Formats: sequence, structure tokens, C-alpha cells
Amino acid sequence: GDKGVAGYTSSSSSGYPFNNVKGFSTLSVKEGSTILMNVLSDSMKETVTKVENFDKITSFKDSALYNCKKLEMKLTITDKVTSIGYQAFMNSGITFESVDVSKCTNIGSNAFVNTTVNKLIVGDKGVAGYTSSSSSGYPFGDIKEFSILELKEDSTILRNVMTESMKKSVTTVKLPDSLKEIYDYALSNCILLKEIKMPSGTKYNTNSFANTYAKIIYY
Repeated sequence: GDKGVAGYTSSSSSGYPFNNVKGFSTLSVKEGSTILMNVLSDSMKETVTKVENFDKITSFKDSALYNCKKLEMKLTITDKVTSIGYQAFMNSGITFESVDVSKCTNIGSNAFVNTTVNKLIVGDKGVAGYTSSSSSGYPFGDIKEFSILELKEDSTILRNVMTESMKKSVTTVKLPDSLKEIYDYALSNCILLKEIKMPSGTKYNTNSFANTYAKIIYY
């Protein structure tokens, strides 16, 4: 449940009850619970293959599913999620078909590092807590199989939210009718991007699209 394992703030706490358990495979989040604490010991993280009721969680605490390499599920982070902790999913086997961080007020460093993220959805604030994708500990460093960036409906600003590796693999950028401005380098070096559709009158600088040769289609 929301409190995790009573009496223990983390699975790394001294004397944790589930150290060195055998045959573990499934973590089930209790109906009605919305918080996932770091309840898996290192041995459990090595063997877990399934998380039940993942879609009910709105807050993932530090290292909640860190290093769960056999957790090869296809999952989605929706805009119901408001907080993602430090290294929450780092090095896991999860394929995130979509990650919506538009309502997240906290995203811990390295949260998605070395995971698969196919699609990133952001709002006006971009990735909360980070002024740029080059910031130290950026949550989406070294992600794999990234292809789609989407700016949430009613958003007006596209910030520089893609790392250089993301920019090299992105093939689709979806922008809303509400867009007013594209920040510096937000869509630079997007070598696979063929076209960009955006509202006429959108403000941007030449470096917003530096080394990106996609056709811009205004509407």
C-alpha cells in the first residue's frame, strides 16, 4: 500500500524483512493505493517480472523500480502522475510506450536513464526542475528507441526537453494549435525529422532549428 513496508523507509534499511527472498516475481499495488515506495530488495529487483495496478500509481518514490532488468513490461505514464523520484526506473527493462510529465511537479535525477521511452509528452514547464536537457542528472539521459515528442494541448511553449541522443532519433513532433513560442535549441539537430507542422505566428529563433532541415508547414 501507500506506506510500503511498515517501519522501513526503504528496502535498503538495515534488517529489511525481504532481503534475499527466493522465487519472487510479482509486485502488486493494493487497490486504492497511489504511491509506490522502494519496497523491493536488491534480490527482488533481480527477479521481478510483473507489476500489477501500475496505472493506479500517481507517485513513484526514489529507486522504486531501479535496476529491475527482468521487468520487461510495456507501460504508460499518464498525466495522473505528479511525482517521479530519483532513479525511479533507471536500468529497468520497462518499455515506456508513452511518458506524460505535463502534470509532474517533481522528477528526480536519472529517473529514466537507460530505459526505453518511445514517446515523451510535455507541457509549458517542460521537464519539471530542469532548465535544459543538458542539465546534470537529466531524467531522460541515455534512453532508447525514442521517436515522438508531443507538446500537450493548450500549451504555449516548447522548451529544450530532448537530449542530443533523443534529437538524433526523433521522427515526429506534435505541436498544438495553442503554441506561441519555440525556445532556443528545442528542435536542433533533429536529423531524422522530415516536417514540422505549427501555427502561423509562432515565435522562434534560428537556433531553435539549428542543423534541422525539416520542412516547416504553417497552418
